[in-house]
Amino acid sequence: IGDQPKTHITNDDRERRARSIERLEDAKKSLERAIAAFNLGSDSRSGSPRISIVERQDGLLISLIEKAGSPMFTTGSAQVSGGLAQAIGAVARILGDIDNPIVVSGYTDSTPFRGDELGNWRLSALRALAAMENLISHGIPLRRIEKIEGHADRLSTDKKAPIDATN
Repeated sequence: IGDQPKTHITNDDRERRARSIERLEDAKKSLERAIAAFNLGSDSRSGSPRISIVERQDGLLISLIEKAGSPMFTTGSAQVSGGLAQAIGAVARILGDIDNPIVVSGYTDSTPFRGDELGNWRLSALRALAAMENLISHGIPLRRIEKIEGHADRLSTDKKAPIDATN
């Protein structure tokens, strides 16, 4: 059948990968410091979500988590709240220092839209788009956005309370 192609990894490839990992680790440390400062101050900032960061195999997962009584969006809307805009700005300042691609995901709770079974799908996609536009308005170049995703209520953070706004 013939020889299988062999993958050849050069020293340059290894060095580029090592530099990329180092930049990502530095960015994670910077994000963690900025997030800690933001979260400490967010108690005094009405409507500011809590920010968390988790290292995954495919990169860093940065989550903006709604606090009870402080919605990130108007109910049934993709209008970004002032607190969410502040949080996105804080994240954008750190993300501006690294060149990794960005994926923006939007979610909703499971409260159905009257007469519109696609409502939560549409809304989650529009919220992801609004968050992406906010990142861009805070200086993130459009070329860095790899994709936006709308997940509706399919990936709830609290499966026991699917209509809770923190989802």
